[in-house]
Amino acid sequence: MSGVQAEVPELEAGVTDPALSTPAPAGLHATGAKDASPSTPAPAELDAKTLPEKYQKVYSAKAFQFSSLIPPLTWVPQYGRALRGKSTGADLEAMGLLPFSAKGDVIAGFTVGFMLVPQSLAFALLAD
Repeated sequence: MSGVQAEVPELEAGVTDPALSTPAPAGLHATGAKDASPSTPAPAELDAKTLPEKYQKVYSAKAFQFSSLIPPLTWVPQYGRALRGKSTGADLEAMGLLPFSAKGDVIAGFTVGFMLVPQSLAFALLAD
């Protein structure tokens, strides 16, 4: 392109675009810019009630909890209760579809350890 931009006229709602011979949608200009609509709330006007239900729990304002800084304070008690078979409803909800498994966690720990130690040593030799 030569750097010259062609002017695109704005279309009124329902007016036919001569280039495409199709009506322009209401609230949309030929440039693709949308009109400000009074029915669409501004971001500052959004509150927890306008969010979908599944996001309200995550994005609603709640009091600060110290355990949010150190996640093991939350999951270690849940893990212990699950291994003893005394999980609460909240524990089961936190687990989701993948239950806690000490055997699986030990296997995963050894697998990661056996892979990362040699890999770290190899990267250290490359860096030298």
